[in-house]
Amino acid sequence: MRSRHAKRALCVGVLLWLLVMGLADSATSEPVEDVQQHTLYVAHGESIQETQASCPSGTVILLAPGVYKERLLIEKSITLRGAAKGTTIHGGWGGSAIRVRGEAIRVQLEDITVEGATGFDGYGIQVEGSPVIDLCQITCRENAWGGLWVQDRAAVQLDNCRLQGNDTHGLVTQDFAFVTLRECTIVANGTHGIMALHVSDVLLDSCVIASNWSGVWAWDGVRLRAEQTVIDDNTTHGVVAQNGALIDLVQCSLSGNGGFGTWITDSGRGVLVDCEVRNNSEDGVRVERDGIIELWNCILTGNHGMGIRTGAPSCVGGFDPSSPFKGSVEGGDNVVPGHGEPDGNLEGSLCPVPASTFWPPGFRRNVSSGDSIPN
Repeated sequence: MRSRHAKRALCVGVLLWLLVMGLADSATSEPVEDVQQHTLYVAHGESIQETQASCPSGTVILLAPGVYKERLLIEKSITLRGAAKGTTIHGGWGGSAIRVRGEAIRVQLEDITVEGATGFDGYGIQVEGSPVIDLCQITCRENAWGGLWVQDRAAVQLDNCRLQGNDTHGLVTQDFAFVTLRECTIVANGTHGIMALHVSDVLLDSCVIASNWSGVWAWDGVRLRAEQTVIDDNTTHGVVAQNGALIDLVQCSLSGNGGFGTWITDSGRGVLVDCEVRNNSEDGVRVERDGIIELWNCILTGNHGMGIRTGAPSCVGGFDPSSPFKGSVEGGDNVVPGHGEPDGNLEGSLCPVPASTFWPPGFRRNVSSGDSIPN
């Protein structure tokens, strides 16, 4: 018969063996992610794609200065950091220069110029799925289909970025994408500076959107908010809200655009607070069909058409009598001078005039022209 000590030793040994085997099984079935941050360097002439495809998640890849002619597909959490002297990724034919796709990954791109993507879907950067993307000091320029395309439920933040000279759009958002832009510049793109579609969200803070075909086109349930943003000198309209889109502009400038400063139509809605709408080639604000707009403490002056025009058949010029205005215009403390005043709107302050039965109820304002509208 074994002694009590021998039995105890045997039990302890068995327990230790079980514990070790259990830990081994656990490590095999549920490996612990390596949280150590790796840093790799890619010299000019080496492949960024091959490096990032083979590196572990979380790697920081430092890029040498110069031009890399390749297209990247990123499907893991990494950081690409360009050199202070200038790093360019030139995409070439056959799709986007940088394509990011995946679920629950985080990608950071810093100090890189992305250019030259051509062919179908030739965007500078294309984002799909639900990744979180941080873009810092990124320039997307001279790409065939646009600078940046964000879709699905991706969340993208741009800081000090530039979307310039792309053949179509500067930025496209769609399908529940969420995009934030801070101190960014979107200029000289062939069509829209920003084209926001299909229930996507866009936030603009201290940005410049200028010299595009149109500044911002929001369509189909989009929510767009801009603060201290300049939307000037675009070939057609400054901001358009259509088909249930909502634009919320605070302390923004909509000036010198070739069409309307802002155009609200087809169940679109706009809220302008402390904004300046100046010197646009047509109306400062146009509201049609069942569009809704609120104007609070805004200045609408020097526009070549009306300061504010609603799509009522009593207005002169181009309105369909079979589709009268069904929306609303309201607000307060606005300055909308007429053509008889210095820097006034050339066709007048309001169309229709306040006495018109077509003017919607509930509009309140204070204007320098002396016109008054009952509350």
